Formats: sequence, structure tokens, C-alpha cells
Amino acid sequence: MKRPLMTAALALALSACTLSVSPLPQRTATRPPPIVAEIKEAARAEETRVEELKEKVEEKLEQKVEKVEQKVEHKVEAARAFVLEEFLDALAREHETATGEMLDWRGSVVDLFKAIGFDSSLPARRELAAVFANPRRYRGTAADNAWLHAHVIAWLRGE
Repeated sequence: MKRPLMTAALALALSACTLSVSPLPQRTATRPPPIVAEIKEAARAEETRVEELKEKVEEKLEQKVEKVEQKVEHKVEAARAFVLEEFLDALAREHETATGEMLDWRGSVVDLFKAIGFDSSLPARRELAAVFANPRRYRGTAADNAWLHAHVIAWLRGE
């Protein structure tokens, strides 16, 4: 008889020691706490601000790059002009050494043509003026010569 009584006492002790597990209450879909919504809104605002700053920085960078490119282009053009002038001066010195005739290639289209080895006769200048699409008939006047000189120099510069 001792055995059933002990078994019953043991069962009673075990049931008293074990916790009764009740099911967890189920969560219902509720709104997140206000702090979460505030954090999300602040994050969105910060992302927008970062995008705006990024656009401003990119715009300023483009402007700076454009300015640098313009400065470099200006310097390259100045260097080309300098090199061309030095080259034409050297050709004029060679002509002077060979013929004894000084050339003013900066002010005279005929002297410019002599320096670069072009035919400087009126028919040759007239033909070249036609190549440069002279809006009027080339007659060899001072205005015609100045126009042709400017176009030949621009052509030599690669413009």
C-alpha cells in the first residue's frame, strides 16, 4: 500500500512544482508607437536633405570643372597662337636671310604668303579668297587684304 500512496504523493508534488503555461496573448495589429513614426519621418527628411545636398555639390562641381576647362582651353589657344607666331617669325627670318627682304607677316597678307611659301600674286589671293567664301569679289584692296589676312591666320590656327 505504500506504493500507491507514494506514487500519488509524488504525482501531487510534481504537479505543484510545474508551472502552468498559459498561451501568450496574441498581438493584434496596432499602430507602431509614435516614436517609431517620428524616427521614420526624420530618416525620410534626412534622405531628402542628403539628396538635395548631393545635387548641389554635383552642380557646383560641374561649374568648377567647366571653369577649369575654359581656363585650360584659353591657355591652350594662347600657347597655339604663341607657337604659330614664333613659327611665322622663324619663317620670316629665314626669308630675310635668304633674300634680304624683311617681312611684316602680322600686317601684310602678301608678306604672310611669302613667309609661308604661298603665291602672293593677286590672282592667287583672289582664288584663296574664293576658297574662304569671300562675300564680295576680291579686288586686292586694303579691306580685302585685311579680311584675307584674318582668315588665313585663323586657318593656320586651326579655327
